[in-house]
Amino acid sequence: MSGAGQPGDGGVRAGLLSDIRDRRREFEAAGERAEELRTLPPDTVETLRRMRVFWLKTPRELGGTPLEPLEFCDVIEELAYADVSVAWAAMIGAGCAGIAGGWLPDTGARRVFAADRPLPLVAGQPQPRGTGRPVMGGYVVSGRWGFASGIVHASWLIGAFRPEGDEGRMLVFVVPKDEAEVIDNWRVAGLQGTGSPDFSVDRVFVPEEMTCDLAAGAVRGGDLFRQEVHLFVSNEVPPLCVGMACRALDDMTELASHTARFPNGEPN
Repeated sequence: MSGAGQPGDGGVRAGLLSDIRDRRREFEAAGERAEELRTLPPDTVETLRRMRVFWLKTPRELGGTPLEPLEFCDVIEELAYADVSVAWAAMIGAGCAGIAGGWLPDTGARRVFAADRPLPLVAGQPQPRGTGRPVMGGYVVSGRWGFASGIVHASWLIGAFRPEGDEGRMLVFVVPKDEAEVIDNWRVAGLQGTGSPDFSVDRVFVPEEMTCDLAAGAVRGGDLFRQEVHLFVSNEVPPLCVGMACRALDDMTELASHTARFPNGEPN
């Protein structure tokens, strides 16, 4: 898929949908392998990277290919029809990169989306599960965050904390993954292939430019980012559920068409 096209012109959406359908068997097989690995296979991550799926919510000025909200829904739905773990990893990666790219101050955003490096993979959980002690130039942050889907293949992590002395406020922060501890606790009954363990940081210095207040609004990205952050991420899980449900209905229909309802009866 080429990176050509502008949001809303349908070219990027159409190219992605075609690519996903062509790779459906690849993604189905990846989902089965992911259940064993407890995360997406590396070659599948590279496929999604080449398709630029992880940056469908990243501002164009940082190298992303942002889609209109409904176009993004179509892409996630098609991925989920092929495999839910693949779709989940793509969805979370796109949302986390979008928050980092849209809300971080210029200095921080240019550090994460450095022009001389490949576009970053971002994972994490922007929930206030930590605390931040204000110091000169930033915060000393500690805490533990769960459900960090895609953390195995990510290079940056996103989390949130409440500053000491101002607990009514929430700040989101972004740090390199090597400054955090990844906790190998993702052993679950469903969606095991999403690779969603916990991570923690212990008294890590986070420069102020690597933090942002989501309530203050995005600082770049154009019209797509001129909405509250809960609306920005609201088109992520619903299309995944729709794609998964459509696949389940089609699979049940296929199974029923080859099943005899009565002993010695004809399939119907």
